[in-house]
Order: sequence, then structure tokens, then C-alpha cells
Amino acid sequence: ILKKLLKMTPKDPEIYYLLGIGLQGLNQYEEAINNYKKVIKLKPDFILAYSNLANNFQLLGKFEEAIEAYRKVLTLKPDFAEAYNNMGNALRENGNLEESIKCFKKAITIKPDYLLAKNNLDLALKIYVPQWHITMLNDKSRNNAYLEAIKLAVKKESLVLEIGTGSGLLAMLAAANGADKVITCEENKIISKTAKKIISK
Repeated sequence: ILKKLLKMTPKDPEIYYLLGIGLQGLNQYEEAINNYKKVIKLKPDFILAYSNLANNFQLLGKFEEAIEAYRKVLTLKPDFAEAYNNMGNALRENGNLEESIKCFKKAITIKPDYLLAKNNLDLALKIYVPQWHITMLNDKSRNNAYLEAIKLAVKKESLVLEIGTGSGLLAMLAAANGADKVITCEENKIISKTAKKIISK
């Protein structure tokens, strides 16, 4: 029916949009993408066409194209929480966890009761900050062993360099046991920010 309608009104973006949805429902993602592109050509501010275009790119594993399309959606509608959530998923799949986390947080800021975005944020954070950090922090035997070793190794004139600070625990133990200066570093930005807060307190 839609194809017949297109023969009568070949420049109607709504028909191409509905055809795209139908093809998407049949898992014909490439064809759906072609129809959404036709919609956008006819009506460049058709937000849902961009959104569905991005979704279909994502379903095909074309994450960079999906991210680009989501950015266009958000240019047209900056408060579109679902687009931020979906872009967060595409960024995560494309290996950009840090930007992914920012997108999920933005979606939740716009829509505080957005449960799906909250779940996606939790998942991204678990990947970004591995759970063994928590287990390690709660390992009293390990921490006491490090404390005893630091007491033996650190002197008043010591310059201590710790690589991979985590929570900052070992750096603080070195400082508390008389090190003249302690330098600690961390490549994971979320862990680094948390360590700064802990050490500051």
C-alpha cells in the first residue's frame, strides 16, 4: 500500500518514514536506512527519521554512523533523553566508555526516572571500573601486609611514586608513615577523580 502511495506522491516524507518503520520491523535494516535517508533529504528537520536511522545503523553494528546520526538528532532536539541513552549504547559498543557514561548521565539529568538509562549507566560503570577494585579494597589482610611493608620501606627523606592509585590507599599510607613526598597516578579518569576526593578528605 505504501509503495502504491509513493507512486502517487513520490515526495511525501511521511510515506518514506512509514515504509522505513515497516522494513525495520521485517529486519530489512539496509532498506529501512535508505528510506530514512530519503525522508531526511525531503525534510531535513525530521527528528524521528534521524533517530530511526541511527537505531538501524546500530542494529547493523555500524556504530560510528549511528553516533553521527544521534548527534544530529541532539542538534535538532537537545533534550531528547532517549537519543542520549541510545548514543551511549553505541559509544559503549564502539569502545568509548567515558563518552558513553556522559551520555547516560545526560539522559538521566533530562529524565530522572529513566530506568533504562540508569541500568545502562550501571553496566558501563561496571565495565569502566572493574569490580575487583572493591574486593581488593575490602581485603584487610592484603592492606595490612602493605602497611607493614610501607613502614619498613618508607623513610622521612623518601620520595614515593605509586603507579595506579586506585582509591589512593597506598599513597596515603606512605604519606602517613613519614614519606617526604608522595606522587600517585591513575589512568582511569573516574577512579582518578574519586581518589582525589578521598585523598582530599
